[in-house]
Formats: sequence, C-alpha cells, structure tokens
Amino acid sequence: MDVYVTEFIETLKEQDKQIEELLSDINPQNINWRPKHNINSIYVLVTHITGSRNYWINQVIGGQDIQRKRDAEFSAWGNDIQKLITNLHDTTSRCISTLQNLQPQGFAKARQIRGKQYSVPWCLVHAIEHSGYHLGQIRLLKKQLNHTAGKV
Repeated sequence: MDVYVTEFIETLKEQDKQIEELLSDINPQNINWRPKHNINSIYVLVTHITGSRNYWINQVIGGQDIQRKRDAEFSAWGNDIQKLITNLHDTTSRCISTLQNLQPQGFAKARQIRGKQYSVPWCLVHAIEHSGYHLGQIRLLKKQLNHTAGKV
C-alpha cells in the first residue's frame, strides 16, 4: 500500500479518536445544543463528517453508490452518542477498506464530480481537511456548551 494512503488512514483514525474524546463527557441531552438556531449542533457536525467521508472516499474514490442525503445531515437529531460514534467508526472502517483495496491505476485515475475532475489525492486531502474543519467547530461548540453549563 502506498505510504501516503497509510498516512491518510492514520489521520482518519486520529480524527475519529479526537471526536470520540470530545463526545466522551457530553451529556446526551446537550448533543443537539446550538448557540443560535442557524448554527449546527455537535450531533449534526458528526453526522455531516460521517456523510462527507462516506461520499468522498467510498463513493467518489471507491465507486460505491452510498445514497447520500446531504441535506438530511444538517437536520439530524438524536441523543444516542454511542450510536453516533459507532456510525462514524463504521464509516471510517469502510473508508479504510476502500483505500486499502485501491489499485495503483485506480489511484491515478481522475474522478468526475458535477462536471469537474478531481484527482484521488485531492479527494483524500479534501476529506481529511473537511473533517478537520468541522472537528474545530465541534471543539468550539463544546467550549461554548461547557461555558453555558457553568463548566468553565
């Protein structure tokens, strides 16, 4: 397996670990908290990270039709944090399998999305960068939630 693919896989695992740590002490009643009505909750952000990874890695790179409903990710709601984490880990496991099974010629072949071509390395960097962006939002929301709850 390509050394870069190995590093992408390790980065996905590390992001999952950070998300799980952030969720570990959140009260399930607060996982849907929003500081304003037009701000995404932590639940929404984890759901969206899962959907985005699944799309860019399993569908765009791996060619699997995942039937993504992107808009539904932004209205997701629930209080089962363990299920949220399990869904994230299951998706990441499928992403890892997709990447491990990617042949060198598949890695070099461009992918066409909405009339634009993307390289596989670009898709991987985008998936990781996008997850990292939302990981930062989760950190900030948790700090705001803790401040609101008096846990400063």
